[in-house]
Amino acid sequence: MSFSLVRCVSCEDAEINQSQQRMAAASDEAHKLRIELDALSERLKLRDETELRSRLAKQKALYVQTVTTLKETMEDNRLLQAELLRLRETRKLMNQKRMVFLSLTDQSMQIHFEFS
Repeated sequence: MSFSLVRCVSCEDAEINQSQQRMAAASDEAHKLRIELDALSERLKLRDETELRSRLAKQKALYVQTVTTLKETMEDNRLLQAELLRLRETRKLMNQKRMVFLSLTDQSMQIHFEFS
């Protein structure tokens, strides 16, 4: 009877030992998984930062392109306004010349009728 009692205590000790070893292995595995998770999290942060930097660079390029287009459009508008002013001045001068011509023509016709 003592042999079986010793054997049972030995068996229990062995089971306890195995359980402790499994717990230690599980703890080690959990620790390794935490380290791997931290590494993956860090890579994800870096990827997100890289993606954000890429998007920011694209937005900056689009902004620069928009500003350039706006400047060109403003310059075109300025040139068109200057051309419009020149055309108005030309038309004004032409109208003045026409008025002078009509006035001279009218005077000429009056003189012609006076002598006829």
